[in-house]
Amino acid sequence: MEDCEEMEHGRLEFLRITDKKVRYISHLNFLNSCIKDNVVPNGFQLKWKFNLDAKPEIIQKGKMVLHDASMKLLNLSINVCENKINETSITLNQLSNKLCDTDVDSYHKIKMEARNLLKNNKEEYDNRKKSKMKRIKENQLYSCNCNTDMVKNNFQKLSDHSGQIRDDDFIKMKVRGDGNCFYRCISLFLYGIENHHNKIRQATVKYMKEHKHRFLPLIDENFNLHMAHQSMTDGTLESWATEAEITAVSEMYEYTIFVKTKVDGAVTWIKYSPMNGAHDKERWIAIEHLHNHFNLLKFKQKKCVCKQIHLTTSNIQEQKNMVGNRKVQK
Repeated sequence: MEDCEEMEHGRLEFLRITDKKVRYISHLNFLNSCIKDNVVPNGFQLKWKFNLDAKPEIIQKGKMVLHDASMKLLNLSINVCENKINETSITLNQLSNKLCDTDVDSYHKIKMEARNLLKNNKEEYDNRKKSKMKRIKENQLYSCNCNTDMVKNNFQKLSDHSGQIRDDDFIKMKVRGDGNCFYRCISLFLYGIENHHNKIRQATVKYMKEHKHRFLPLIDENFNLHMAHQSMTDGTLESWATEAEITAVSEMYEYTIFVKTKVDGAVTWIKYSPMNGAHDKERWIAIEHLHNHFNLLKFKQKKCVCKQIHLTTSNIQEQKNMVGNRKVQK
């Protein structure tokens, strides 16, 4: 009798911790998507404004500081989620050992029940997060078109090598020059800090190994030797990112990467696009490569001059309908 009660209590606890872990995993995936798409959920948006009559460029800098701070908070939350997932995994392992020692057959039934719970609940939680992300993007899309249009225009200018891009269109974000500078640039762009450079490097190496047939033509030396060098963070020349790694990062995160450099003394922009064709033309990263060092170039947003609207569901739908009607009229 006591064993039955103990197994039932253990079963309920095992299912509860399993559901808790699924929630953490789903939330972690959502936060990573926010970082990847450079969007800030409502709960992470910091509200502050100058009380003084500041110049527009100062106000814009203040907004950028708030955005960067929000991204850092997102990154901190990611670390908390990862720790919580590890804690729940340890707890589940301890419960598994205890239940298995009590009744092996009952434990296997509980394990199967937990798997079904994980599968069903994960799908439900993921769908909620996808809907939430869709709403966030819609709000950002229909709240202001000024910077969206400029991003599109600058992408076209860079793609066409028209020379219309000026140095003062960007802010140079300097990173540490230790042989990891390319990955530090990507980390700074995605997470707001350089610290995740090794995480991105190792993910890039793994991705290239999984798609060896595509990246092999871009590598002059032995592929396995090249990958071994690229996995190192010691700053040696062989560990520096090449065009193969830049292309791989472009594919992994689905961004077109523009690299500003000098060829025969003349400044030029080199475009790296995913070879698998999976990218959005409005998503791009600008990086400077001079004197064997990469620095991130952050696009200067201009002051919004478009008409602001109160973001309600009806207003968003109205904006969508207007866009749809213009397309039909064309």
